[in-house]
Amino acid sequence: MQAGSRKMLLIVVPSVWSDTLAIIKSITAARSPLLRKSIVKLTQRIGLTGLPRRSPQWCYVVRKAQF
Repeated sequence: MQAGSRKMLLIVVPSVWSDTLAIIKSITAARSPLLRKSIVKLTQRIGLTGLPRRSPQWCYVVRKAQF
């Protein structure tokens, strides 16, 4: 489910990234595996917003049976 457009997300990315960096540098992040996992997930999603959109290379093709 998509909650917003890509353009809107790109506007918010710098502020979210700066907050994420602050959390990464904290002592709490060094001690908590769950927090580190969440940070990695957030970082990956931030990176994906910067990539260009891709359409799938495959598609289902319906063929009519010939008798």
